[in-house]
Amino acid sequence: MLSPRSILLQLLLCILSTTLVAQDVFYIDSTSGQDLASVTGNASSPFETLTYAVSRSSAGNSVLVHCLPGVYEKEVWPLQVTTDAMTVQAVSPGSVLFTSSTSVFANFRLVPSSGDLTLRGLSVQGGRQFVRLVGSGALGDQIHIILENMDIHAETALQVTVGGDAYVNADVRMCEIQAIDTGFAFFAHERTHVKANIQRCTIRNGTKNGVEAIASDASSELEINIENTVIRDFANHAILVESAGGASNLMLNSCNLVRNGIVSSPRKEAVSLVRPNASSSYPHAVLMRNILSDNGGDLRDFGSMPWNFTFESNLVQDQSLSGLGGNIVGDAAFVGSAMVLGARSDAWGAAPVGGLAEDYYGNIRDADGRGDIGAFEHKAFTFGVDGRAPLGDLLRMGVSGQPNQPFLLYAGWSTNPGQGLQVNPMPIANPGVSSTLDAAGAWSFDYHMPNTPAMAGRMSYFQVEGLLLNGMTAYSQVIPVLPVYDL
Repeated sequence: MLSPRSILLQLLLCILSTTLVAQDVFYIDSTSGQDLASVTGNASSPFETLTYAVSRSSAGNSVLVHCLPGVYEKEVWPLQVTTDAMTVQAVSPGSVLFTSSTSVFANFRLVPSSGDLTLRGLSVQGGRQFVRLVGSGALGDQIHIILENMDIHAETALQVTVGGDAYVNADVRMCEIQAIDTGFAFFAHERTHVKANIQRCTIRNGTKNGVEAIASDASSELEINIENTVIRDFANHAILVESAGGASNLMLNSCNLVRNGIVSSPRKEAVSLVRPNASSSYPHAVLMRNILSDNGGDLRDFGSMPWNFTFESNLVQDQSLSGLGGNIVGDAAFVGSAMVLGARSDAWGAAPVGGLAEDYYGNIRDADGRGDIGAFEHKAFTFGVDGRAPLGDLLRMGVSGQPNQPFLLYAGWSTNPGQGLQVNPMPIANPGVSSTLDAAGAWSFDYHMPNTPAMAGRMSYFQVEGLLLNGMTAYSQVIPVLPVYDL
């Protein structure tokens, strides 16, 4: 629950945010663009670099930069976000790649008085911290950071280290994060409020934590909300939240936390709530319909603070959590690395109907009258992939359904998949893939994507058609897969 001070601060920020400002709109093209004073920067006469486009924006105006398809290798990092809002977006999501050296400390740099930053549809070979917000704020400072439909490879995708009377709001949606260190790091110091919403993302592979949030002062507050997200293969914890006594809350809903903390010695738990000293109170966590599988443990020090957790229908490994709020101990029975639930999964249909309306892919949940645990909705036949489709690398696919039953896997490019998928044969077979599920009702395959830049951003759709044991035909959901540059 927010403190009265935070409620008053948010009301003040709403009033301040009603001020209207002019906007400069530019286009950039890494192939045909030119960074010249004579160039207008419109769609027919684009600039070459984002760096130059931002420099052409008038003081006091927000800036919107449309990125045409291509690889951008000439940027001067870091790009400082001034007091004016900045939006950078791909004309076609997935078709734009920004590169930088790993020695670059930050790609986008902000302070609490900076304008809002919105980044959409970009693939990024980032520096140490892709977006870095650092500094001490003043009363009335607010900043909103939006990362949407992004592919980011960096030490840390977003690092926030803020003190003073600042209010920070971070929204991360439909992103693929390959972290070298920590996926997302939020540090709230004195009198700072940090709110982070992470939805429909995959966060993987770092040497520390997937999401790390620390409130170092009793006057600082954290709100961390994570939904329909996969956090996997981190050396330490999937999620760590530490509070020095202020209001700090974690909401984890319909997520998969898998294989975290298993390479550390000692092994680490998937979720860790921490207090810096005995006089501080622990953060509070609400865990609903999540899969915690093959981690070094489920919850750190749960026996010392069971009252700090609220549960609803999670699939866990720790017997001490069984039965709490409908928790069950069981096997997710994933098919391959795509995290499709196998036909014998204990997470399939194990939750009450009525959770989140959509799953990781945006498919409607509970359409079959069953409540599934985890990030992905499942049907009699289900298709899934591990992340996106990196050009020149492997697209890892999985199918689950009735054991020993034949199926067809179709792939195509349709602008309206919900109205019937227009099927194009996949290169593997013709038409598409024709195969049979094994005795466990599973099939997995690694398809090597062609290294064809023209495919970047060209959304494809997959669907499985299979036979049920009663001879009836069943279809999986239509799953969107975005080909992107290999990071």
